[in-house]
Amino acid sequence: MGNLGLDRLHLDTERIVLWKTSRRPTAANSCGDEARDPFVGERLHGRYRLLRRIGQGGAGVVYLAEHLQRRRMVAVKIMLPQLWTADEAGLRFYREAQVSRLVRNPHIVDVSDIGRLDGGPPYLVMEYLEGTDAAQLVAAEGAVCVPRVAEIGLQICSALDAVHCAGVVHRDLKPEHVFLIARGDTSDFVKLVDFGICKLTSGRSVTGAGIALGTPRFMAPEQLEARPDADARVDLYALGGILFFMLTGRCPFEASSLPELLIRVWSDPAPRLRDLRPDAPESLNGLIDRALSKDPNARPTVREFQAALAPFAPSRSANA
Repeated sequence: MGNLGLDRLHLDTERIVLWKTSRRPTAANSCGDEARDPFVGERLHGRYRLLRRIGQGGAGVVYLAEHLQRRRMVAVKIMLPQLWTADEAGLRFYREAQVSRLVRNPHIVDVSDIGRLDGGPPYLVMEYLEGTDAAQLVAAEGAVCVPRVAEIGLQICSALDAVHCAGVVHRDLKPEHVFLIARGDTSDFVKLVDFGICKLTSGRSVTGAGIALGTPRFMAPEQLEARPDADARVDLYALGGILFFMLTGRCPFEASSLPELLIRVWSDPAPRLRDLRPDAPESLNGLIDRALSKDPNARPTVREFQAALAPFAPSRSANA
């Protein structure tokens, strides 16, 4: 556990939960507040008309909007008013726009515009996505078949390869941030979302020393400890956790309390995929076992992930 006491760990990870674990409500359950939402129907700088609220996260509220000049739908994310006066929170909010400029990859959500409400918080304009996330997929359908998980995993790898090459670490990969939309001939086209707490390897950090940010069930041990040497390999750990979750319907580590969860992440070996999913190929079991290693040096690289997943993905096998 390093040299941090349990009380300190509990406090730090409670901050994690406050920042990042609120789920986005779906359009169906978010419309009831529209009559009281002051932004619905408003125009932003004559370019965007806000139509309805479609979600809310730890940092902002997301609206479906119409681009009035281009006559197309976009998503507008407005920073929560209670956060916008905090310099650190504001810098994190703009990270999504920075990532969009740094990384050009079809599996990364495109941010097309940024602005600020008159006398109020900032906003981002992003491509509008219709679909579901990996957590909702598992909740609706249960454990996912190996070929489908492999196809989704390969697309996540493509995004991570581009992100890491651009000097960006996501730091909050989890099933809720793997969004699946219909595009072309696939209904599982991946879009990685929410780069709000990402780390840029160049430029100053906006996270204070010793503060861990992320979602505990998918955070690598070194990220939970807020170790300064935590790097892009935390995303590979999270990817292993996401694939394990999709294949089994449960997180690698589960507990009834946050302190218990932290102890398990640090000290318990990760469960074997084949113990919960006996039909999973042994090579896939080995890949996820390596990804969930407590030693960052033992985890596979993005390219190794891609090579290991490709044989199980129908589209890649057909082109082999």
